Amino acid sequence: LSARAMENLSYVIGVNRVGDDGNKIPHTGDTRIIDPKGNVISQASPNEEFTCRATLDAALLKNFRNKFSIGPEWDHFIITDQPKK
Repeated sequence: LSARAMENLSYVIGVNRVGDDGNKIPHTGDTRIIDPKGNVISQASPNEEFTCRATLDAALLKNFRNKFSIGPEWDHFIITDQPKK
């Protein structure tokens, strides 16, 4: 999840349940909230019911995106259904 936050320059919230499901498959929880730099802001303890809370800072996100912009370096291309000749 930290890698996804960094590559997308965004906050990421990963949510998972705790306990066995109807097929007796265990789920450990491990819910977490991650900032655009890949830092964990809030994290649940494994195998415990927990509500993660965080205040997401839009200004921090905007400033980080301005300082670490990857968009202008993306390749530009067009996908068509016509084969090249």
